[in-house]
Amino acid sequence: MKATAALETLGMEEGWLQDFDGAAYYYRPDFSDAEKPFKDIRDFE
Repeated sequence: MKATAALETLGMEEGWLQDFDGAAYYYRPDFSDAEKPFKDIRDFE
């Protein structure tokens, strides 16, 4: 992953990583929606 490689390059040794599939669907960003990729759980009610 590019993100974890960047953290290692910057010398960061502690952090938290979650697999995409580990998050509920409403917590997953939709980058095809440029206006609002990060939705609130209330958007799914």
